[in-house]
Amino acid sequence: MAQTYQGANSGRSRARVRPKTVRARLPVPLWAFMLVMMLPHTIAFYAGPVLVTGYRLVMIVMAVPILLKLTSGRFRLALPDALLASFSAWSLLCIVTNFPVEQSLERGGQFFLEVTLAYFVSRAYISNLDEIYALIRPLFIIVVIAFVLAVPESISHRKPIIELTSELSGIGTGFYYEGTDIRLGLRRAQAFFENPILYGLFCATSLSLVWFAEEKLRPRLAKAALIAGATFVSLSSAPLLAMSSQFVMIGIEAATRSMRNRVPIVLSGVGILVVGLQLFTNSGPVGIIINYLTFNQASSYNRVLIWDFGLQNINAHPIFGMVPENWERASWMKVSIDNFWIYTGLISGYVGWGLLAAGLIMVIWRFNAIPLKLLTPRHIAFRRGWTLMMIAFALTGFSVMFFGKMQPYFYFMLGIGAAAASIYAEHAKLAMRAQRDAMRARRVAPMPDEAVPA
Repeated sequence: MAQTYQGANSGRSRARVRPKTVRARLPVPLWAFMLVMMLPHTIAFYAGPVLVTGYRLVMIVMAVPILLKLTSGRFRLALPDALLASFSAWSLLCIVTNFPVEQSLERGGQFFLEVTLAYFVSRAYISNLDEIYALIRPLFIIVVIAFVLAVPESISHRKPIIELTSELSGIGTGFYYEGTDIRLGLRRAQAFFENPILYGLFCATSLSLVWFAEEKLRPRLAKAALIAGATFVSLSSAPLLAMSSQFVMIGIEAATRSMRNRVPIVLSGVGILVVGLQLFTNSGPVGIIINYLTFNQASSYNRVLIWDFGLQNINAHPIFGMVPENWERASWMKVSIDNFWIYTGLISGYVGWGLLAAGLIMVIWRFNAIPLKLLTPRHIAFRRGWTLMMIAFALTGFSVMFFGKMQPYFYFMLGIGAAAASIYAEHAKLAMRAQRDAMRARRVAPMPDEAVPA
């Protein structure tokens, strides 16, 4: 059951008010997006040289309705939308510039489906807070289903869903080598995702949203424990980093809730820590994230090299980027780039990198700039959960590439935040107008008639 808000609350009264509950419906395009998260990557087909996965097929079908929705005249373009659209346009220009014609069409089409439309489908179809909350329940259910499928995989060392669908469709499973797929005596589970890292990352990043959406402590703890278990069986460092960072941020948020000006204080502390790590450690903060929070030290060292060589390549192609597969690296390093931020810089240069980072920062800033007194507890809870989730995404992007279903999912959630920021801004305007009207009414209220002696 979702809830709607009727008027602004402030101070102590805000905590006691129980908003009226209504049954919210998630828009069909968003339902379709969430359902294709559960389609294995092996359920796909080739259209010529192009691999058409379930997600890509849904976005192809939805492309025209989404574009019509955006150009209908009722959609208001905000600054984060303009930044994301600029990032998309610039990246497509870089792809056309760097790749041969046939490859540029394939890469550009894939980018348009998995980045541009993934962002704007949620940005265009989310219109109120109830629809946002209606998304959290199916998200948690998908995590539960994935966990149920992952445990037998981990124990039996088999992946029956991926193997069966691969035999039916002829699409490769994409398994790792057996020697690197077993950790702690368990096989790294992936459920219906492309690999264990992406499965674990999907589960882990749901933590903050689910935590803050739940009002009571016991259900919170139970759901958090289930998400932690689902993340663990991926046996992957990046998802565990995403999960642990959210637990730390949730703890900091709870500990500083009564502190005035806590955001600048916490950010100052984080800034001092980052500067200290940069000055007094050999690898700096990024190197520490990559180097020490991993299961496999060889993989950790390789990720540090990806960061170092990646920056050198971006510096050599700062404007239009390059073909990522042609990046210069040590002769023994693989061509794969396990770093979302480095890959983004390679494909679109510092220009694209800057536009994407500015868009993400602007959504977070715009979303969190609205004073608490103008928001309901449900507004505040979702804002906290989404913000911590996106920070976790940004951190893990330094040690993993968002590909497969995870790339569109990242931009889909970014679009959710942009839509929510616009909804919250409109809500704040109405709340401020109501407060001004109430104050004006009190000032102009007629005084009672004076008593006249008999």
